[in-house]
Amino acid sequence: DALGEKGAAKFVAHYAGAMAVSARNESKKLDASREWDKWFLEYKAAGGTTSGFYAKGLEEISSDIRDMMIEAGAQPKDFTEKMRFNKATRAAKAALRVLEYAGSVSENAARVAAYRTAREMGKTPSQAASIAKNLTTNFDRKGEYGQILNALYLFYNAGIQGTQKTLQMFRNP
Repeated sequence: DALGEKGAAKFVAHYAGAMAVSARNESKKLDASREWDKWFLEYKAAGGTTSGFYAKGLEEISSDIRDMMIEAGAQPKDFTEKMRFNKATRAAKAALRVLEYAGSVSENAARVAAYRTAREMGKTPSQAASIAKNLTTNFDRKGEYGQILNALYLFYNAGIQGTQKTLQMFRNP
């Protein structure tokens, strides 16, 4: 909506390059001499990224589970040893890494493609970053009670913003 029909066509044309640079970013292999990498670095510096794909690490999850088990009467040393060497735990770690990587790459690809499109259409870095952040759910926007509501209702923030975006689309397809 913020970029119009011409912007939508540019966005689609930019998406493949944006996917590649997002993957390089996740792999910590950005090279400032490459065209797309320059765009990605500018996008990050302008604040276009969001914190949407942070997931608790498996160690943190394991610690939470261990604490609950201890409260329920389990012996700490037995549980810790079993968790550390458990094949299922290693597989879960790998699966979480893959999911977080894929989610972050796809989220940043759409946002950096929108950022570059907006910049090429004459928007300032801060305007383009705002467009990129608000392209889909802006995970950084929480409001006064966002932390509390998100804790009580998983994905509250994403759900509310998704509903709002859907209503906007119906008003102005």
